[in-house]
Amino acid sequence: MLSGAKAFIYVGSSSTAPTSIDGCEEAYIVNVSDADRVLLTLDAAPHGRWRAVMRNCFLVETRTSELATAGEKLLMDESVPQGGLLELHKI
Repeated sequence: MLSGAKAFIYVGSSSTAPTSIDGCEEAYIVNVSDADRVLLTLDAAPHGRWRAVMRNCFLVETRTSELATAGEKLLMDESVPQGGLLELHKI
């Protein structure tokens, strides 16, 4: 679901179709699958660097990292526990 410059994505399966985040500078990805990993391609991602914040099912921050996209695709292959949240913020 897109809301202004934010995207809210619920991942319920390990096999997902590419998802567009056109115009978004923030994305919130909730892992509601039975896996502890999120594998997702984000299309139309603004070019540049992104900060990724991983949170557990209690929304406690567990780690952060920086990602970069050279084109309009951002490949997410991150360890996110079941019920956890992955926040992406354009830097």
